[in-house]
Amino acid sequence: MMGATGWGMLSATVLLVGLVALVAAIIVWQMLGNTQPTSSADDAAKDMLKRRLAQGEISTEDYEKLLQQLGVP
Repeated sequence: MMGATGWGMLSATVLLVGLVALVAAIIVWQMLGNTQPTSSADDAAKDMLKRRLAQGEISTEDYEKLLQQLGVP
């Protein structure tokens, strides 16, 4: 009688657990990789502040303060 017992059952279980762990790791890696702000978002914020400074809506001090608050280099 040939059944799913012994080493066959153990290896199938190990393979299944490994596959599930791999899929979970890929999902977590993708989620963590996408949390970083893009440089284009930083550029857009900086451009908006530059425009407001050029139009006289904010002072130079306000411009520098807002850049620091946003964490934009």
